[in-house]
Amino acid sequence: MKLTDTMLGIFAVLTVASCGTEKPAEENGFLFFDASLQRAFVAALEKEGIKYHQQGDGTALYSSKDEDKVQKVRMKVLESSFTPSYHFEEQEVQTRFKEKLRSAGIRSGVEIRQGQEWVTWSEQDDARVKEIREKLLDEMVHSRQNYSTKDQIEKNK
Repeated sequence: MKLTDTMLGIFAVLTVASCGTEKPAEENGFLFFDASLQRAFVAALEKEGIKYHQQGDGTALYSSKDEDKVQKVRMKVLESSFTPSYHFEEQEVQTRFKEKLRSAGIRSGVEIRQGQEWVTWSEQDDARVKEIREKLLDEMVHSRQNYSTKDQIEKNK
């Protein structure tokens, strides 16, 4: 999957001139919307030996000369954080989905995002999970159609 800057969930990329007695140097800045991604980004900057400092809002400021290195770090962080996931509004369906994954031998997890439970799995299992999800959705449609048909029959008696 090719990720682009529009998919990064970035808040800001900025350029500022630093002030002082030394020759002015330009700085760029970056902030992920997701705080956990920002922490991973800052840790990766440290690991790569890229000098930076942070603003009060968490934006990492670094030399504009390091922009190419920082872009690579940013993409690595984003790619390593990608986890396929799905959320069903109905808890009963969500539970059935998790059970079907478990019975198929697919390791899955749960993440809470904005108060909602999202089922996650490894990208390598994505094709199998999509099949399971499609079958589950088909079952739901058929069971609801049968339920509606039964209701109509009962009303017509």
